[in-house]
Amino acid sequence: GIYVFRYCGKDAENGLTVEFGSKVKKISSMGLSNTNLKKVIMSEGIETIKGGAFGGCKGLEEIKLPKSLVEIKAGAFRECSNLKEVTIPSKVTEVGMYAFMDCKKLGKVTVEGNITTGDVAFINAGSEAKDAEGNATGIEVIYGPEVSTIGTMMMQRATEVRKVTLSENLSHVVARAFDGCKKLEYIKVQSPECEYEKGTAPDTSIEGIYVFRYCGKDAENGLT
Repeated sequence: GIYVFRYCGKDAENGLTVEFGSKVKKISSMGLSNTNLKKVIMSEGIETIKGGAFGGCKGLEEIKLPKSLVEIKAGAFRECSNLKEVTIPSKVTEVGMYAFMDCKKLGKVTVEGNITTGDVAFINAGSEAKDAEGNATGIEVIYGPEVSTIGTMMMQRATEVRKVTLSENLSHVVARAFDGCKKLEYIKVQSPECEYEKGTAPDTSIEGIYVFRYCGKDAENGLT
């Protein structure tokens, strides 16, 4: 059904709301791309959002991903430039390349589980994120208590990430996980026993020199 909803809601004054029922397991590739979506409601049962499914839905402001979700494929939400917040549920193991690329108003990303497959998912996201006073905020990334491993470079080259809170139960972070987050200003580390890959300073407590490579390079007040 790739063309079933093509161009739906193009002239709708208040945008289009789409609700997926409990029998839906997959949302097809490009099926709702470039439509005038404003809100998406997903029932429990959906497991896969295929590549480009909501790509170019520039009016999309709100989406709640179901706890049953397992895969977010490449470019699934690319250029959803009005999307301000996303929570990636705990069962998600894959976030595809460019999944949230160019989501310019994205200001908060919450990760609830261990993502094992993912790369450069947030390039150019958050460049227009602002607080209530109109101040630029960039992206805040929060890893919830169920996260024990950051096993991908999903946040690599996410240049607008400003603040990262790591899970208190974190035990392992893959090399270069936050490589290229040039505006990163603050990292909250809550698990002192966490292992950071590719350590080059074995005689110190900081062993993850490549995990945060180039982080804070363009941060106005440096990196804490």
